[in-house]
Amino acid sequence: MWIVLVIVVAGFWLWRSNLRRAKRFVRAVHFLDALDGGATPDEANGVVAKLFTKHSNADADNQAIRFAQDRAQRWTQGKQLPWIHEARTKGFAIDSGSTKHDFAHLSEQASDEERREDLYVAAGIAHVCFLNAIKRDVDDEEFSAAALGAFDGTVQALGIKLTHVEMFSMGAAFIVRQLKDLERLGDVDPERIADLTAEAMNSSALQGIRELAGQVAYSVTVEMRSA
Repeated sequence: MWIVLVIVVAGFWLWRSNLRRAKRFVRAVHFLDALDGGATPDEANGVVAKLFTKHSNADADNQAIRFAQDRAQRWTQGKQLPWIHEARTKGFAIDSGSTKHDFAHLSEQASDEERREDLYVAAGIAHVCFLNAIKRDVDDEEFSAAALGAFDGTVQALGIKLTHVEMFSMGAAFIVRQLKDLERLGDVDPERIADLTAEAMNSSALQGIRELAGQVAYSVTVEMRSA
C-alpha cells in the first residue's frame, strides 16, 4: 500500500527540489550569455537576479526559460548541470533569486543549511508516508520512533555520511520538527522532548516500528530519486 503513496507524493517532492535547480539553470545560461555580450560578472549577476522575482514578469521569465532550454538542447543534450558548473566557475553568484538563498553557494554554512533542509523535507515526506500506510493511530513514542527510523532510512538512501554525533543531534531535531509540523507538540517541553527522543532511540519495544519506518523511507526516497 505504501508504494502507492510513493507515487502520489513523489511529484510534489521532486517538483519542490527541482524547481530551485531549474531556476538556477535558467539564470546560469543567461549569466553566461551576458558575459559573452561583454558584461562583467557583477553586471551579469545583477541581470539574472531579477528573473523569477517581482522585478520580472511572466513573459520575460517564459522567454528566459525557452532560451535556456534551446541552448541546453543545442549544446549539452538537454543537461542543465554543465551550465550551472560553468557559470559558477566564471563568477555566477545568484542561487535562487530570493533574499534568503542568494549567494548561498558562496557560504559553506548556508549550503549546509540548505542541504539539511532538503534532507528534512525528504525524511518528512517518508515519515508521513509510513504513518499513512500503517492505517492506525500511534502514540507519541511510536510517532517519534517512526520519525527517527524515517530519518535514518532517508539518510541511507541519499548516501549521506553523518557522524554518530550528527546522526544523534539531527535525528533528535527531526523528531521535534515532525512533532511540531504535524501538530502533536504544543508548548515546547524540553524534558518531554528528551524523554521521547531517548525512547525513540533506545527502546527495544520500539525497534520494530523504527526499522519498518526506515525500510519504507529508504524505498520512498529511492523511488523519488529515480522518478
